[in-house]
Amino acid sequence: MSLSHTNLTNNLALWRLFIEVCHKGSISAVAKDHQVDPSTISRKLSALESSLGVRFLSRSTRSLSLTTAGVDALMHPHYKYLTDADK
Repeated sequence: MSLSHTNLTNNLALWRLFIEVCHKGSISAVAKDHQVDPSTISRKLSALESSLGVRFLSRSTRSLSLTTAGVDALMHPHYKYLTDADK
């Protein structure tokens, strides 16, 4: 998997959503904050993963965990720019 600058900027809103889910540890919590159904958040995360051809989160009805690719995404140098842009 290559996380190029283009991949990061093409889906900025989806990346921010991914980061928010990682920080809160719950799709349901993020859905509640955005006043949408959890399936909406899950579909958006799936869209990000599909656009890059990689799974960032392993999710079931009761658990959520980062995959190796998800950890790599959060460790990527561009992650700092995404989080700093919201401050």
